[in-house]
Amino acid sequence: LKCADISNMLKPFPIALRWALRVTHEFFEQGDIELARGMDVTPACDRRTASRVGLQVGFINHCAPFFDAMATVYPGLGPAVERMHDNSEAWASYSDAALEAERALLEASRQQNVSPTDSPHDQACGGSPATSTSATSSSSSLSSSPGQLTPGLQVMMRRASARQASS
Repeated sequence: LKCADISNMLKPFPIALRWALRVTHEFFEQGDIELARGMDVTPACDRRTASRVGLQVGFINHCAPFFDAMATVYPGLGPAVERMHDNSEAWASYSDAALEAERALLEASRQQNVSPTDSPHDQACGGSPATSTSATSSSSSLSSSPGQLTPGLQVMMRRASARQASS
């Protein structure tokens, strides 16, 4: 159950990225409410000081030993754990500014396909998973030419090429 609860980091990067945007959007909304109420702002929820990229890298680094141990007990988790390490490298290639630019690209690509069931939160974060295009088409719409490859997708392509070359 714990693995499922924190499994976003094991998903293909385009999916993990979209969920990370949603989670940090929710965190920052919570922080805004705390600030407006005169409360101490939870550190991970403070958009003035927290880094979206830093939150993802820190969370993966914190959880990686758990998933590495789980993969020794359940070898079938191996490919997902390897993807988690790939995702960590992909996140490390981003800056918050690059992530915000990618979020804007996702939002712009969604404007043509917004579902009436998408909440304002989903619309702000690139659409709901149930109504959005697949991760493959989302990433391909962001990378239709080599000049448009996002930092995370560049890392993922380099690692895939290296794996093919070593096979």
